[in-house]
Amino acid sequence: MSRDQEFAARPDGLITSTETSPERGSAMDCETVRQILFLYADNEMDQELCSSFAAHIGSCPECQREVSRACRLVMVVRTSCRCLRLSAPPRLRVRILKSLPHRQGTTP
Repeated sequence: MSRDQEFAARPDGLITSTETSPERGSAMDCETVRQILFLYADNEMDQELCSSFAAHIGSCPECQREVSRACRLVMVVRTSCRCLRLSAPPRLRVRILKSLPHRQGTTP
């Protein structure tokens, strides 16, 4: 995948590659992994992108370490936030949910 790889959200909220060339399934490089490793840690990649990501980290010890660090960081943040029991104000939550393409016209 190239340095200028672009990604987009699908209607189900997962992130996918916008690359449409025949190379789409080709090997991912370290720079791309670094750009999207938090999508992996947050389980926000679609199957195809995740497969390409996993193939790269399976053969790159440096990227494996970076992904491991990111996953640990996400776990610490999630654990910390659960302890704080923070939530968005109801009006903000409604506004956000209404702005989602697959939720427009519905009330939460």
